[in-house]
Amino acid sequence: MTIKNKFWNVKTDGNKSHIDLFGYVGGSKDWNDGFNEEDLLKELRAIPNDNALDISINSFGGSVYTALSIYTLLKAHKGAITFRVDGAAMSAATIITSVPNAKVIMPKGSMMMIHKVS
Repeated sequence: MTIKNKFWNVKTDGNKSHIDLFGYVGGSKDWNDGFNEEDLLKELRAIPNDNALDISINSFGGSVYTALSIYTLLKAHKGAITFRVDGAAMSAATIITSVPNAKVIMPKGSMMMIHKVS
């Protein structure tokens, strides 16, 4: 199953799935400005719960409540999770990358920003 959107894509091949999360945390595919938990949940439910997930993320942040919801959805996934920061994971996006036991890969030049709650 492959869905092609401007800011997020989900692709499954056998026992491995790839998710691209680009743009505003709390955006929507309808507005082509990011990703949200409702749209992601529909795609995540179609992925076998034990599939390994490779997640590419590039986001300057957004809604902390959306990030917490996505974090919780991913935390419940039984398969291994690997995040690759393709550019930046800032603010609310860092919450998503904090799933316990997930591996985070940061290529040279990528950036993660964590700050105090405002």
